[in-house]
Amino acid sequence: MSLIQDDLPYRPAGSVADISSPAVSSDPPLAVTPSQSPELVYQYEPLDATKNEIRLLRILPIRVVDGQECEVECSLFVTPLNDAPPYEALSYTWGEHLDLQDIFLDDLPFKVTPSLQSALWQLQGHSEERLFWVDALCINQGDDQERGEQVSKMRTIYERATNVVVWLGNRSVRTSRAFALFEDLHEHILDKKYVYNVLRDRDNLDTLDAMGSILDRDYWKRIWVIQEVNSAKKATIMCGKYLIDLPKVKAVQGALWRDHDRYLIQQAVDERIFSLFQKSILYSGPIALEVSGFDPPSSFPDLFTALSEHQFKRASDPRDQVYALVGLTTAREDARFEINYSKSVGQVYIDVVKYIIISSKRLDIITSLHRGDKQYDLPSWVPDWTINDTKTASLPSITIANPGDRYSSAGTSIAEAELKAEDRILVAKGILLSPIKTVGLKMTTTSSDDFKASIPIILEWYRLCSTLDGTLWERVDAFCRTIFYNRISELDLEGYDSPLELMKKIAAAIAVVAEDVCPGESVDRELVDLKNESSVLKWWAKSWMKSAGSTIIGRRFFLSDSNLMGMCPNSAEPGDIICILLGCWVPVVLRPEGDHYIYLGEAYVHEYMYGKGMDELEEGKFQLQEFEIH
Repeated sequence: MSLIQDDLPYRPAGSVADISSPAVSSDPPLAVTPSQSPELVYQYEPLDATKNEIRLLRILPIRVVDGQECEVECSLFVTPLNDAPPYEALSYTWGEHLDLQDIFLDDLPFKVTPSLQSALWQLQGHSEERLFWVDALCINQGDDQERGEQVSKMRTIYERATNVVVWLGNRSVRTSRAFALFEDLHEHILDKKYVYNVLRDRDNLDTLDAMGSILDRDYWKRIWVIQEVNSAKKATIMCGKYLIDLPKVKAVQGALWRDHDRYLIQQAVDERIFSLFQKSILYSGPIALEVSGFDPPSSFPDLFTALSEHQFKRASDPRDQVYALVGLTTAREDARFEINYSKSVGQVYIDVVKYIIISSKRLDIITSLHRGDKQYDLPSWVPDWTINDTKTASLPSITIANPGDRYSSAGTSIAEAELKAEDRILVAKGILLSPIKTVGLKMTTTSSDDFKASIPIILEWYRLCSTLDGTLWERVDAFCRTIFYNRISELDLEGYDSPLELMKKIAAAIAVVAEDVCPGESVDRELVDLKNESSVLKWWAKSWMKSAGSTIIGRRFFLSDSNLMGMCPNSAEPGDIICILLGCWVPVVLRPEGDHYIYLGEAYVHEYMYGKGMDELEEGKFQLQEFEIH
């Protein structure tokens, strides 16, 4: 049953723009420009910080001259935020600062990015002006002091807006069908059979793909929009002339995964459209903007939580990888944290680590990301927040989504650490678990479903694991938990007599996928026997191996001198050491370098993720020592 046809009319929800008028098309036309002297440049009127002032933007009605629409015309005025008239706020992506477009601001030409120009053009009314707050225009971007002061007010600005317009960009030929299907699924969200039939109908495949494309728009990948959307009392998605309430899209995302996850997983194994659609439902769109614990005004997450959850979002200014999230966190009201655009990127990143260590008395922040190419001259223990691709996936990006079950390698200890040499050296106390003895092949693929690359590596890792002492079932259990960092949920275990039964089935899945994808690959006899003894469906096996692939990207298996096993960064080598630092939730890998150490990344160490090391410290097995990390 095909639900949507291109020629069927669709009336979007809301009233952000007069979309019924034939004068409004999907994209900005060539426009007539007012006659102005080219040497005139717009000058901002200073704001009075003592009066809590902001600027608001009047988007003037469309003006037609000689049958052609003029370019976008706006004006700015200053108002105290507490006494501001009702206004809306725009949430959008700035886009590239190339091919800048002209608008007219108080009758003077003003350059804006194409993304903003198209949004303003679409938001114009035909007879009435509209009042908006738009960051690129309402903040003097050339004044660092004003910029810092206004950025600190942004959460309040978006909270007080009557509506936040989420601008996704100009429409595509499939936008109307995608929005209509979102509306239709939301209307039938409680009718699981209806939704299931929509998913199964082959005639709907292209429209489902169009929905996924909406969720994958660049907007959802940007860092600033997180605060803007989470602060909104009302949010409307706008793509070209089409609109839909943002909560509807989010509700559809949630229902599709909650009620139809098994079908989506099964179809995603062999069908590219469903594979992309599944990823979009799970990881993109409004769901990708959630912040754990943020439920205004009742609670706010700490800055480390927000940074870790959204470490792969992007910003034009690298400092905004931090500053864009401050307004949603406890740091917003903390005098120890300052938004200061006169500081270098490197200093901002060092300052945020220093702030979090002091305010939390923990070292979790240093484990947030792998390190970059020293472009900001950062110490090894300072995360480079501009690293935002899956090649550098790290433990916190996976585990932070489970705040109720955080690792606690250092138990309940607090950090015993200090910064030296003008905040360039971190001196921290902890224990040395063991040096690394052996490392497996590097997991170099960046695609979780690249089985031809990942399965041979997992097989090699299992052969290393099989050299350890212990029974077969102990090795199978330990290895399967290790490649998933032991993030096996209660839901995963439903229907099994014991956790070991699931681990056996996961081990068999390795052989099933190897046989299907890498038929010439040597598979350990133990895994083959498990495959022959188990009833493992191919789609189930591939879904688990795909999940494993996403977990171990950028990682490699290791064995230590004391026969510990685990996962470490690709950069780790024999001779590097595994440590547990006081006040740090996961073990870390350090590289001895003369009289100090270099931080390489965090590690998963089987059996040492929940305080065992601290227990053994008390028993006298380990001694507390200082690690000077440069």
